[in-house]
Amino acid sequence: MYTAIFVLCKAYGIGYVNEAVEKGISFLGYDFIDYNYASNIHENGFLLHLYQTSENIRAPQAGVHGFYKEKESVNDLRYESENQDVLFILCEACFTSQDSAFVTPMSKLNTLGFSQVTMHSPVYGGGTSEAEFELLTGLSSRVMPGIDYQAYAGLYRDNAETIASEFSSKGYVTLSFHNYYDFFWRRNTVHPKFGFQASFFVYNMPQESWTGLGFPKDSALYDTAYKVYDGLEQGKKAFMFLITVETHGSYKDSDNDHGEGNYVSKMSSAMSS
Repeated sequence: MYTAIFVLCKAYGIGYVNEAVEKGISFLGYDFIDYNYASNIHENGFLLHLYQTSENIRAPQAGVHGFYKEKESVNDLRYESENQDVLFILCEACFTSQDSAFVTPMSKLNTLGFSQVTMHSPVYGGGTSEAEFELLTGLSSRVMPGIDYQAYAGLYRDNAETIASEFSSKGYVTLSFHNYYDFFWRRNTVHPKFGFQASFFVYNMPQESWTGLGFPKDSALYDTAYKVYDGLEQGKKAFMFLITVETHGSYKDSDNDHGEGNYVSKMSSAMSS
């Protein structure tokens, strides 16, 4: 009974009730496991899960709307070269500092002619798909509560306006690759809606690269992408979006290094793929 009342208060935006309930839940130590609903139900119980996942901001209907405030870009960046293949790699937990504070094997990319820039990720320590959502759509993942892919995958309209759908409209073949399960973050639902004509997951990659323990090697991801690219129709341009996973945490502590050695080791393997 009380859960139903709290859910209604949350749905209709009765702020002071929501605030009191949220403080009470936090005080009792019930954290919302937004990345895994099954685990959240197991840890917190179904009734609390029902409250935590109830709608507190109504998602906009498909079509033209002003839900996200549109702003003119300060820098009008345009892709000047025509008819070029485009490759995006979203590297899991990959980082190297621009100074000497924390240099990792990722810095090797500088020697290959890549330019280093600073970008701010909307997530830290998990929730990779939030960064993916922002990269593909240009929208903030912080507007809607929870993990966007997890909570709203079924609400996205077909052929949503994304980088992928834009390239698709220009005649490009649009492909996504991820060396993990397709249901993880519901990418098997999201990617077709976001304009990817085909997607490749760990099932489509060399199985010898993964024992089933930990996370697969990124080499399997790149090998599959190369193979698919080589098989494209001659003259067909491609937009390819690769999401890595080898460097995913956690990182094992060794001699109280807080996992730094394990992280650097994973980064070294990933950068050598």
